[in-house]
Amino acid sequence: MSLFYNHVKTPVGDIFLLSDGQYLIGLFFKGQKHMPKILPEWRQNPKLDVLSNAATQLLEYFNGSRKQFDIPCRTTIGTPFQQKVWRTIAKVPHGTTISYRELAKMAGYASSIRAVATAAGKNPHSIIIPCHRIIGVKGDLTGYAGGIEHKNVLIALEQGTVSNKSEQLACV
Repeated sequence: MSLFYNHVKTPVGDIFLLSDGQYLIGLFFKGQKHMPKILPEWRQNPKLDVLSNAATQLLEYFNGSRKQFDIPCRTTIGTPFQQKVWRTIAKVPHGTTISYRELAKMAGYASSIRAVATAAGKNPHSIIIPCHRIIGVKGDLTGYAGGIEHKNVLIALEQGTVSNKSEQLACV
């Protein structure tokens, strides 16, 4: 299987996109925990439709004109448990947050909050599967593989609490 990638410059830094040629199979902040290492056989191709479309939609998201993504995604990794958690995260609406406890209940694993939080951290589609919308039970910003500073900015962007959008987004 051929893999393709591209880097997109966003207001919060570089984002790495990975595709199998047809689907987006990964979206990671530069240096994000669990980000795959680029292998020599992978080909950079910013003009590949799925990568180009993902880049456009990300920039629309950051400028506030996009609230939902319609990029064809495929998850090629993860256990059935992790994939169920990720599907549940994808249902959390733009501009809202829920706790890891609420996520565990929604996913059907109310007594497995830590396991659900660990699964959320291994999400291969940051932003698109919006794990930044999952917060601590007391409202604290905890656990985000892309970094707490990114989580804070993404939540503020979605909730419209960024006072000077370009300055706030560029500071990360």
